[in-house]
Amino acid sequence: MSEKKLAINCCVCDTRNIKEENYSHYESIWLNTDILIVNEQSKAVLNRLPLSMNFDRMIENDSNADIRVKSVNGSYEITGNSAVDAHTLLTVNGSLLIHPGTEELLQRYEGIIVNGNVRFPKNLEGCLGRLNVNGSAKAYPDDCVILPPTFTIDKYFPLRAKEGSRYYASDLVMIRDAAVDAACLAQKGVSFVTGKLLLPECKLKDCIPMFDESVEFIVVPDGMKLICGDILFHEEFVRREGGSLFIFGDMEVDSHADMSVICNQIENLIVKGSVRLPAKQEEAFRSLHAAFDHIEVIRDTPDGEEQDDDADGADDIPDLIGKLLEDDNTQKINAESYIM
Repeated sequence: MSEKKLAINCCVCDTRNIKEENYSHYESIWLNTDILIVNEQSKAVLNRLPLSMNFDRMIENDSNADIRVKSVNGSYEITGNSAVDAHTLLTVNGSLLIHPGTEELLQRYEGIIVNGNVRFPKNLEGCLGRLNVNGSAKAYPDDCVILPPTFTIDKYFPLRAKEGSRYYASDLVMIRDAAVDAACLAQKGVSFVTGKLLLPECKLKDCIPMFDESVEFIVVPDGMKLICGDILFHEEFVRREGGSLFIFGDMEVDSHADMSVICNQIENLIVKGSVRLPAKQEEAFRSLHAAFDHIEVIRDTPDGEEQDDDADGADDIPDLIGKLLEDDNTQKINAESYIM
């Protein structure tokens, strides 16, 4: 006996060659896909079927060409040496870096869909008509050497950097070691294009010529210990790291932390991020006169009561679809790509 219900779950669904007779016997059909490929004929068929759809992107393509789907989870780069078949649909869940000199390659893509961030050379802005980004897209100067989005200048970089080079790090450049010879970089005529610079106060004068006025300088005062990353704050952490701390990240105060010990040890505390702490420790923490970007105080809840979840139910599957998925008589198809 033929199944009367159908649930299709896939990343890409190509409906261009759909035949109505293959699906008309189903009482209900649920299609969940990231990308739906249609043409005029298939849209008419889909409208006649008992179909419920959930998709992020619809691509209309009236050709009969085979569309090759390439899916990437993580980071991906398009370079001048990339091999790209015609009619390729690229999906990236993560970050995409497009290199200079890729104009012809970009025209070979049927589409490029990115859930994340994209970086591309400024002179290619007119070649990105097939690019859809659910996230951020940033153009970088064409003459820059590309670095990771967050780049740390170590003590060897001044020796390796080329005279007069421009370097691009989309988010942040850091100098964490006071032994880095920033003056050597300045003498080489090196410059950086980035959003923020994190550096010790003693390196400020040497670094100013290498960064333009649009860059946010985050200066660690001399004598303070820089700690990068999110931390759990308690008395053992303070004993280990010292009493003058610059935290570049978020900080959570341990609910069991002995604040009387911490208050006797902390001399200076700066948090370039958020502080999260229980209400019982708020008064003691504020007595430290710490600097921070944001504070969240967790209030006590009466016994037996649970804190409300932040979710508003927007991502819940509708009741009709939920029943369909739970039904043992439903035919289920799970695939990376599916051709109807």
